[in-house]
Formats: sequence, C-alpha cells, structure tokens
Amino acid sequence: MKWNRIVAKLGGMIILLFLVVMLPMGFVINQVFKGFYYKSTQEKMTQLSDRYAEALSGGTVNVQMIMMMAEFSQINSFAINREGKIIASTGSESLPAGFVVPRYGVGTGYCEKASGAARRGNTGI
Repeated sequence: MKWNRIVAKLGGMIILLFLVVMLPMGFVINQVFKGFYYKSTQEKMTQLSDRYAEALSGGTVNVQMIMMMAEFSQINSFAINREGKIIASTGSESLPAGFVVPRYGVGTGYCEKASGAARRGNTGI
C-alpha cells in the first residue's frame, strides 16, 4: 500500500487522533470514577465501623452479636482490642482470632474514628 493515497492518509490521521485524544480522556475518566468509588467505599466502611464501635462501647451489644450482624450483611470484619489483638473475625482465614495487628504498618493501622469511639469501651472495630 502506498502512503501517498488519500485513504491511507485519512486512516492514519483518524488513528493518530484516536490515540492522542481518546486514550488520555479514557484514562482521566477512569481515574475520576475510581476516585469516586474508593471515596464512597471508604465512607461506607467508616460509617459502619463507627456504628459497630459505638454499639460495642455502649455495653448493650457483645462482640458475637456484631459478628453475627456482619455475617448476615456479608461483610468481612474484625473486632480488635486496645492491644491490637483480633478478638473476633468473620470471613478471613488470613487474620484469625488471636492474631496481633501491628499498630504502625502499611496505611494508618487502626481506623482512627472507630478507635476513638472504642476507647470508651474495651474493644473496637
């Protein structure tokens, strides 16, 4: 095929425009949706952990009831005491009950809001 034909030149320009415009736009749109999804998921996790920590610190609900609620709602959760020891766990075999979570590791360690609410009680999620 010769490059001096109009069909080849137009086809090359269309492909070039696609690569220059559409691929970066697709990447930006992907980042926007991913950021929204991560923020939404983090907010839901924080609200849920605050609710569980408040219930545990109030003394009216025990850890087993929280774990049962987590299993019913199909959420993997962990109940961690002040020393960082997992006292109850649902759905994850890699972090069984009795495992000690390092306080300072990757990320923030404990959820700050949940641990703040849990300081009034013995356990936090």
